[in-house]
Amino acid sequence: MCPPKSNNSAAAFQQQESTRARAAEQARAAQIRTGQGQIDQQFAGFNDDFYGQRETAFNNFYQPQLDESYNDALANLTFSLARAGTLNSSIAGQSRADLQKRKDEELAALSQRQSTDVNNLRTRVANEKSALTSQLNATGNSDAIANDATTRAGLLHSEDPQFVPIGDVFSGIGSSIGAWRGGFDDGSRTQAFNTTIGNARRPTSTVIR
Repeated sequence: MCPPKSNNSAAAFQQQESTRARAAEQARAAQIRTGQGQIDQQFAGFNDDFYGQRETAFNNFYQPQLDESYNDALANLTFSLARAGTLNSSIAGQSRADLQKRKDEELAALSQRQSTDVNNLRTRVANEKSALTSQLNATGNSDAIANDATTRAGLLHSEDPQFVPIGDVFSGIGSSIGAWRGGFDDGSRTQAFNTTIGNARRPTSTVIR
């Protein structure tokens, strides 16, 4: 016995709808693959060379400032020691060692800041790319994603880093050496020096952040 025509029509309709749905899903999947390829292409430039350039920019901005600040502080310290008549004393040696220690601390702080800056940039790039992928998966519109990817990648590439000057990170070291010149015996001078240097070595609010 042949099945009713209505059943045949329903089965044919369901088959057509299933075929149409599969075709639509395949087309959407193709759009997503195309869109993801365009995202990957636009973000391919964010590689080790790109982040290496950011590290170089960081160093070129901060290293000359630190060197200049250190040289100024050393010159001021030398002048103060000479004026106090302690240029070749143990006080002078301790003052120079203290100044060098502060410089080493600032170099370490700069290195940490550089790593943080580059890692933050990596995170921003990854977040932008992830957002584009999520948008693509939600819409399946590869043309719109291609435009957005081009725009966002271009902005990230052309963005100027927001570096802040470090300021005078050596302030206070040797600033009161001139006060030791008169009115002190050798023991009092040493005590005054230790007190002053001890205060200068404390962390200040102007260290590199």
